[in-house]
Order: sequence, then structure tokens, then C-alpha cells
Amino acid sequence: LNHKVPLSEEIAAIVAAQQELVKKNFSEQENPKKYLFLATWKQRRGRPPYVGQIQRVLNRLATTCGIEDDGGTIFHFKNHA
Repeated sequence: LNHKVPLSEEIAAIVAAQQELVKKNFSEQENPKKYLFLATWKQRRGRPPYVGQIQRVLNRLATTCGIEDDGGTIFHFKNHA
């Protein structure tokens, strides 16, 4: 896809920490595609969570933490950039 998005050092550190967490909790056999976020429940262990679950959690985080867009309204995360 060759998408390139500039990241701050803080975001890069968070992504690196998540990568380490995944390596620590999932074997290469459980995560051969090297997903950054994996489901932990039995039926989907080692596979990515459903898209809707990630979106709901991020939008709940935006509401809880008051993450706003440029217009001052609560930011709404979508599945694609």
C-alpha cells in the first residue's frame, strides 16, 4: 500500500511498546502476520479483533479523554485514514 504517515517520537515509542507487548504474549505461530493488535479471546486468539471493536474502543477513548477535532467537536475515529 505504501502509505506513509509522519509520526512523532512519542507515537513511535507507543507503537514500539505495543510491538514488544505482542511479542511477549504471542508466539510467532500465533501471530505470523505480525499484527500490532490481536484478539485474546479463545475463538480469535492470534487474529486481529473485529474492526468495529477497535473503532468503539477508540471512540470511547476520544469521548473520555476529550479528544477533539480542529472544530472543537469530539473526534470520531474511522476504519480508514
